[in-house]
Amino acid sequence: MIDDQLGLSDSFKVLKDEHQKDLLLQFLLNFSLQKTDELEKKNYKLTKQHKELTQVSMISSFITNQLNEKVIELYQAKKDLENSLDDKTIELIKSEKFASIGEVSARLSHDIKNPLSVISNSSEIIAMNKSLSDPEKRSLARIERAVERINHQLQHVLDYVKTSPLQKKEVSILTLLQTCVEDMNYPPNIKINIPKNDFKILCDETQIKTVFINLIQNSIQSLKDKGYINIRFYEKLDHHLLEFEDSGSGIPEDKLDEIFEPLFTTKQEGTGLGLVSCSTIIKQHGGQIYAKNNPTTFTILLPSK
Repeated sequence: MIDDQLGLSDSFKVLKDEHQKDLLLQFLLNFSLQKTDELEKKNYKLTKQHKELTQVSMISSFITNQLNEKVIELYQAKKDLENSLDDKTIELIKSEKFASIGEVSARLSHDIKNPLSVISNSSEIIAMNKSLSDPEKRSLARIERAVERINHQLQHVLDYVKTSPLQKKEVSILTLLQTCVEDMNYPPNIKINIPKNDFKILCDETQIKTVFINLIQNSIQSLKDKGYINIRFYEKLDHHLLEFEDSGSGIPEDKLDEIFEPLFTTKQEGTGLGLVSCSTIIKQHGGQIYAKNNPTTFTILLPSK
């Protein structure tokens, strides 16, 4: 009664309401600060990942430019040398020149493969992050394609400069081909038709596999995402005949005699060493390789014994 008269009850209610408001405001403030802190951490993480992607992309671009410049320099050196010498001295100089090129190319290839491995592994780790944006995913995909392209070019260089002796053994020609096709990535609109017949050949399995992969890869590049590749085997009395045919645009007729020359290429991103590596390997096996148009067909002759 006395409290009501003095107005103490109403005052107490006001104080109580104000205290609850303060508690609510304090809670909301703490919650807001916590969420702000979380968002800042996520933003820092995404910014760091974006910087890493940018650095990887710049390194990949630098390596690609360096390799292309070296290939252009080697090709220009070849043309300058051939123009300044007569036919009788060209072969001798070429052998010395390409021996030096082989040594330099081998060292260069090994030096480039190490940072490429770092780039490839870093890309795989970054790709595991589910919070990547679509532009970041596209950038990552471009990096992976660039690494794959450089690795392919480096492998051409290493195949060309290899001088290891042949390690011959009997292998199934069909099994060897199937392994090559299974290991390759190619567009779904390209059909690779492999033969059903099989026979044993005496060869260096690793090197013949290199030949098959190079020829199939050349056909895939010429088809531009659509077409067919027909592969055929024939077993003759004293030799084996292998054919790789595709529905591509073909080889310029005036270039047919040059396609097995070192550093010759009609592709903007080619090294000019893939087909010469094939020719070298087949000759080491005592065989022959040649090409024709209408349709584009590479034919390999290998001795049966």
